[in-house]
Amino acid sequence: MMGLSKRRTLLLTSLGVSMLIWLADALFNGGASGPTRAQATVADPPAAATPATKKTKTPQANTDYWLALLREDPRRRSPVPLGRFRRDPFEITDAMIRKLKLEARGASAVEAQNPEPEAPPETPFGQRHVLRAVVFGREPCAVVDGVIMTIGSELDGYRLVSIDREAVVFEREGDRRRLVIPPPLAR
Repeated sequence: MMGLSKRRTLLLTSLGVSMLIWLADALFNGGASGPTRAQATVADPPAAATPATKKTKTPQANTDYWLALLREDPRRRSPVPLGRFRRDPFEITDAMIRKLKLEARGASAVEAQNPEPEAPPETPFGQRHVLRAVVFGREPCAVVDGVIMTIGSELDGYRLVSIDREAVVFEREGDRRRLVIPPPLAR
């Protein structure tokens, strides 16, 4: 009679041990690891979840709801301790509270918090745009702010009129602006 190889002996032994463990689990635990029947009880909903007698779809009703929640539980402002650099996205911030209070008084929160911003002073053309490279070939082109431009291309209303070795010239209604390739950084 032919004997089993070491590999087959090892495989059959591990299979037998696994079946013994499974059989012992099924006999002694009574199938407790299997599915169980769920049990539930009916409870009354909390007062905040009960529907109001008068249903309104005005923003005022929603504002009153949030202000009432804040009055009930001041801990709602930081329900979970978070790390030093993280922020709870559901945290009610002071800006939200101010906005809710302004809406409750009937004022427009947007106008109260954001007055008409002044127009920022316009930055010069040379500070807004940077010439990165000039390429000469069949048709010369320049790389301005990461965009490849050829003669005739427009940028902020200025038309590219000439390309030199280290500079380009833009023109708009007689106003000429020259961009130069910045010097390399010192290493």
